[in-house]
Amino acid sequence: MIEHIEKISDWIEHLIKKHDPDIGNLSIDAKTQKNILYHITCISTNLKKIHPYLSKRLFEIGEKLFYTRQFSNPILPPPQSQFYPYGQIGNYHIPILQSPITIIKESIISINICMFCRLHEIILFLKNNNYEDINWDYIHKSIVDISKQKFLDGHYADAVETAFKYINTYIKDIYLKSNPKNKDLTGAPLMSNIFANEPLKISLEEQDTETGRNIQKGYARIFEGCMLAIRNQTAHDNIVMSKEMAFQKLALASLLVTRLEKAKINIFSPEQ
Repeated sequence: MIEHIEKISDWIEHLIKKHDPDIGNLSIDAKTQKNILYHITCISTNLKKIHPYLSKRLFEIGEKLFYTRQFSNPILPPPQSQFYPYGQIGNYHIPILQSPITIIKESIISINICMFCRLHEIILFLKNNNYEDINWDYIHKSIVDISKQKFLDGHYADAVETAFKYINTYIKDIYLKSNPKNKDLTGAPLMSNIFANEPLKISLEEQDTETGRNIQKGYARIFEGCMLAIRNQTAHDNIVMSKEMAFQKLALASLLVTRLEKAKINIFSPEQ
C-alpha cells in the first residue's frame, strides 16, 4: 500500500508546486486520470479492514475527483477569394462569409478541487501514521494487541521485545503452576526446562513417533534461541531495528504463540 500512497503523494505535491492556485483549471490527460484512480482504488481496498471509514471516503473521492468539461470551439471557414465581400449593418461594414462557421464541441478532464483537497488530507494522514502494506490478519491476536501500535508508531525494537517478553511470561506462568517457588527461572533456561527436559512440561506434538519427537526438539531449540538471540538482545542493547526485520520477528513470535495454544500442557498445580 505504501507504494500507492507515495505515487499519489508525488502527484499531489507536483501539482501544488507547479500549478497552485490554478489546479482546478488544469486539463488532465486520460492516462494520468486512469493511474491516479488505480492507486486510489488499491489504497481503498487495503484499508477496508484496518480503517473502513477512510476506505469508504477514498472510494467516494475516486468517484468525484475528476470530471469532464465541454466547450464549443468555433472554426472560421477559409476565404473563397482574396477579399471577403462586405455587407452593411447600420454604419458598420462586415465581411460576409461564403460558408457557415463550424462549431466543434470539445471536452477536457478537470480536477474537482474540493475532492483534491480531501484526497491530500487523507494521503498526509496515511503517511504520518505509517500505514504499511502489511496484513495483520495473519499475526496472532495476542501479538497484534501488544505490539501492533508500537510497530505503527515506529518503535520496532520495542514492539519485538514486547512480543517475546509475552512469550516468556506465558510459558513462565505455566511453569510456576507446579514450581511456584522457582521464580528466577526465565529466558533460555526456562525454555530448555519446559520443552527439552524429561518429563516434558509442554508437548508440541505427540511423542510416540520419531517425527513428533523431532518437532519437539526443533521447537525447543527455536524457543531457546529466540530468548537468546531476540528477547535478550532487544532487552539489554540499544538496538536499531528496521521495519522489515521487526515484522519478520513479530511473525516468528506469532508462530510460537500459535504453537503454544495448540500444545499439550503436562504441568499440574501442587494440589493436583
